[in-house]
Amino acid sequence: PPKPVRDLLLTAGADNRLTLSWTPPPGGAVTMYRSLRAPRWPVGTSLSTSEVAALGAPLCAHASAASWTDPAPAPGVSYYVPVTVVGEAAVAGQAVEYVAIPDVTGLEVEDFQAYLQLRWAWPESCRQVVVAWRPDATPVSADDPLAQRLSCTRGEYDALGGLRIDQPVDGPHRIKVFAAAPLDGVTRYSSGVGIGCTAEARLHRRSVIRYRLARGWFRRRVLTLTLESDTHVGAAPECVLVAKRGLDRPLDAEDGTVVETIPSLTLYPRQPHTLRVDLSGFMGPFCVRLFFRDRAGYDTYRLEEPRTSEMKVS
Repeated sequence: PPKPVRDLLLTAGADNRLTLSWTPPPGGAVTMYRSLRAPRWPVGTSLSTSEVAALGAPLCAHASAASWTDPAPAPGVSYYVPVTVVGEAAVAGQAVEYVAIPDVTGLEVEDFQAYLQLRWAWPESCRQVVVAWRPDATPVSADDPLAQRLSCTRGEYDALGGLRIDQPVDGPHRIKVFAAAPLDGVTRYSSGVGIGCTAEARLHRRSVIRYRLARGWFRRRVLTLTLESDTHVGAAPECVLVAKRGLDRPLDAEDGTVVETIPSLTLYPRQPHTLRVDLSGFMGPFCVRLFFRDRAGYDTYRLEEPRTSEMKVS
């Protein structure tokens, strides 16, 4: 019997053309159909001549082709259905839904340790998106049951200058943004097939560098900064200790005053590195926090912070 196509993939281009690609099954010809209704057959179902005819006119039929481009996808919701044909036998492949809503473009993610900062370019008429992420694979849809999700409106995005994933776990984040739009009175989400709507972060396990802050008994504005790691760190990234007036923690290395620079150093397990930081000239209550000077350091290392109470100096 014919082998079904199980890996149909859609990719949208900048010119609204939609490229369909798949692994050619051994033997037989793959014929592609576009239906406005979801097929009722599971993958691998043998189809009668009348069932194939009900799918409409074929879009393409090539025995050895591994891709095809639809120059004019249908508006609204449609389904691409690959059918493998050998002689008189036909088998249904994995159908893929396509929702004709423009995707976001230019998705970028920055890792600030305590949060991931996401930015993208919005489609002209889009006012809401769903951001989904998984550790094992890119989310397949806005309601992927295996993904974590956040909803974001255009107003919220503009107010914060992006979207944050707070307290991300130390592991892979495969992220996709799905744009929302009303279709037939119902909010639907894009298929997420645009090239610029996906991003990845923390794909590799990072070594942990911990720091602690302790104040002197008599000179309360003289801090002892301790750096340590459970693994050998050959060249830790250069760090900066940032102080910010008030009791709110600095958000990044630019959110305050750099009061100490710690050059790149080597750390050994169970051998803490300590230094004294004199902040007696920094007046008023303030909060201090350590950052890698270069954000690229967060790609390789995770900076584990002390308790918030250790960061506050009054």
